[in-house]
Amino acid sequence: MDDFHNPKKLRYYEAQSLAHAYYENAHDYDALIKRLLKPLGKGGNLTYQTKSLDLETDISVNPEPQVAARNTILVVDGTFLFKEKLNDYWDFRIFFHTDFKIALNRGIQRDRARLGGESAAEKRYLERYHKASMMYIDDCNPMLKAHIIVNNNNLNAPDLELLKIC
Repeated sequence: MDDFHNPKKLRYYEAQSLAHAYYENAHDYDALIKRLLKPLGKGGNLTYQTKSLDLETDISVNPEPQVAARNTILVVDGTFLFKEKLNDYWDFRIFFHTDFKIALNRGIQRDRARLGGESAAEKRYLERYHKASMMYIDDCNPMLKAHIIVNNNNLNAPDLELLKIC
């Protein structure tokens, strides 16, 4: 999903709360559907693109289309993928669950340099990313929609919590 973000002006729309703006505006779902999910979905033409925005430069991109084989399996990972707008495009869903405190510590360690230090990273996660994730869990209840739930608290030993037989 990092390659299907909206431009910063939408992601950081300040008239909304930081968390709400991120939850509602972080990703360009229309581009994801048009460029990737429809072409590789049932009845698609198999000609797809894997990117709509360069996240580092915040510039829209139009990469050379690629053609997938008929037996291609598409795996998409990212945040907020169980939103209603995307429901019809998934054949199988895996939800990786991580306790918020553990996810917070991972995020701080990963993004502290990019976000201006540990305190700034913690603030950003608490005010933006984690609040948005809580909104998502409340709105979409991904654990009910998932075929598999993986407890990802221990990166070295993820644990299968649920497997629904399809």
